[in-house]
Amino acid sequence: MDNTESKNADSTEAGSQHSNESAGEHEEPLITAPLPARILAAAIDYLVVSALLFGSMHLVSYSDWQFLIPLFCGVLYFGAGNSEVTGGQTLGKKAFGLRVISACEEKRSDFSNIYLSLSQSILRYFLSFGSLVLLAEIPPLLYRASASQLPSSVLEAHMFVAMAYFIANAGFAVAHPLHKAIHDVFTPSLVVRGQPRENHALLLSGISTKMSFIRGAIPIALAVLLAFGLWRIGGVHSPASASVNELRYQIESRFPFRLLSVTESKDGIEIQGLVFENDKDAAEALTLKVGDFLSSRLTLPPDFFGEDRAKQLVFSVFSPDDPSMSQQKILYPLNE
Repeated sequence: MDNTESKNADSTEAGSQHSNESAGEHEEPLITAPLPARILAAAIDYLVVSALLFGSMHLVSYSDWQFLIPLFCGVLYFGAGNSEVTGGQTLGKKAFGLRVISACEEKRSDFSNIYLSLSQSILRYFLSFGSLVLLAEIPPLLYRASASQLPSSVLEAHMFVAMAYFIANAGFAVAHPLHKAIHDVFTPSLVVRGQPRENHALLLSGISTKMSFIRGAIPIALAVLLAFGLWRIGGVHSPASASVNELRYQIESRFPFRLLSVTESKDGIEIQGLVFENDKDAAEALTLKVGDFLSSRLTLPPDFFGEDRAKQLVFSVFSPDDPSMSQQKILYPLNE
């Protein structure tokens, strides 16, 4: 009787071991995430966050602090999605079988705690996309608060820094042997494909792979050069646009007016802007005050206006808080 029970137990144990071995053979091996899969996963995540933003932006009025909404949505989605809360998977990563795991030394042998904590994941988000939002939005707030009047190249320098960091981050991921971006290096983390198991220790033992200084410096240097070229192409080059942009934050600190763009045409200097007035007459009165301010401070070449260009400011303004108020075109003649 005892022998029979012992044989049955041994048989059950052997069958269980055989079943586990068979399951292990069919487990997807853990590999570093291929770049095409990461790009497609990021595209899906972008669409998801865009949908969240589209729904939330209609619930609040326009303000200079509105950028906190996409920042919060990013923290909520990527902070939780790349952490232990969801097993390191956002919706985009889940669609392609990708996940974010920790690359910390102390977590290599602890497979029950291999994912990023929520705080680590939020830090990872700020080092990837959150920093771009802050770089784009915080400097204008400071310029506006201090009514800064500086050359256009200085006022737009923060956009060069944002572009350079974004391109460098992508280039670094391409060059790194494990496709780790800058935010993966500093978190530290690793994007993989597959389910972490104890028999995947071979990959985890190699996550400390480091790039040589040259291999890491090249994509960063190329990113800076490319970003500088793009920044120069998109910069302000005409004298009228430069002069108006230098006064931008003085205008915005004095009036409920936000300058969107400045161009030159045969009709004069064309200015697009937002006015925080819901009444058409009040919006026109405010725009004329902005015209008074500009006309007294604009510095233009003597031959800027001629027979082929009208000597006037052409404002196209609308209210962000009242979509029913159509865009107004207001002409402001400049004094002789």
